[in-house]
Amino acid sequence: MDFEKQLSNLDPEHVREIINREGFENLKLRYVDDDIDITAYPLAIDPVIRKKSRTIAAISGESFFDGAEDSIRDSINYKAKRYGKLDKPYLICINALSIKTSSGYDIENAICGSLNIITSKDEKENAKMIRNSDGIFYNNRKERITNVSGIFVSKVSPHNIHTTNYWLFKHPFTENDLNFDLLGLKYYDLLKNSDDRNVGDDLSKILNIEDDWLILDI
Repeated sequence: MDFEKQLSNLDPEHVREIINREGFENLKLRYVDDDIDITAYPLAIDPVIRKKSRTIAAISGESFFDGAEDSIRDSINYKAKRYGKLDKPYLICINALSIKTSSGYDIENAICGSLNIITSKDEKENAKMIRNSDGIFYNNRKERITNVSGIFVSKVSPHNIHTTNYWLFKHPFTENDLNFDLLGLKYYDLLKNSDDRNVGDDLSKILNIEDDWLILDI
């Protein structure tokens, strides 16, 4: 099979190094003929089980509409009610691992409000994007979950902790203020920079994790 020939030319340890350093994108394998077009990505198998494992495997796919905004909001609302009324700062942390959370836009829509395009018949060229008032902090002209100081969202798995992003939002109407500047992390201050994406991308530096931390010495 064509994929088996391509795989036979790869060094598993080199593959492991590239995945840890750059991810899967630069390891793309492809087979194309008149009837089919298949793209695959190699994954280095542990040397201990390499001879016992199948050369090629498949993971079932899943399709869906919309993103993960509702599930993120539901999780935050549940955590916001868990401890009742507080008199100390409360930072909610969500690790959004659902495959529906495809990008930071789902997270920003859930917390800051969904995006909407404003235009007019006379000024189509001046169309602009605005946020609807359906975010987690402000909804239907009401301040919400004011016992919460802020929300930290990540997409951390064991294999990507050194490259993954995070999103940290300061609650603009909180009753329990937290000095976010002391955290040393990038964060959204929605009263000051509501239109700016301020995504943190330096977990590896904060946690002192090297790019090759997953490479095993066997």
